[in-house]
Amino acid sequence: MRFAWISLGCLLLACGQASEGPDTAPPAVARTEPADGAEGVAREPAVRVWFDEPIDCSSSHGEILHLVSGVDSLFGNVSCDKAQAMIHMTVLTPLEAGASYAAVLEPGVRDRAGNRMPQGARWSFRVSD
Repeated sequence: MRFAWISLGCLLLACGQASEGPDTAPPAVARTEPADGAEGVAREPAVRVWFDEPIDCSSSHGEILHLVSGVDSLFGNVSCDKAQAMIHMTVLTPLEAGASYAAVLEPGVRDRAGNRMPQGARWSFRVSD
């Protein structure tokens, strides 16, 4: 009789595992490249942002990720890698040596469930001299 009680308890309580409901959380930035505060970054850097869950690549358009230096915005070729949950930007011209840049991810990236990031992200780095 005790075994039946434990089995019924596991059935009702899912043996301590939380049941999964619908995905209602938007994606979040997991890491960036260059990292925030990086020094000595190459003049033609790989600018990447990884997310904590798979993203909908149709939400990553050419202006979703760009660089800012002073008042100038620099855009490049933006691509999405579904397998790595990552957006990548290739700069079109080498960055200025010794300059500081901010990478800006605009709001709007969605996960596969359609949850949209309500806020963007921003991180800074300095190019090598």
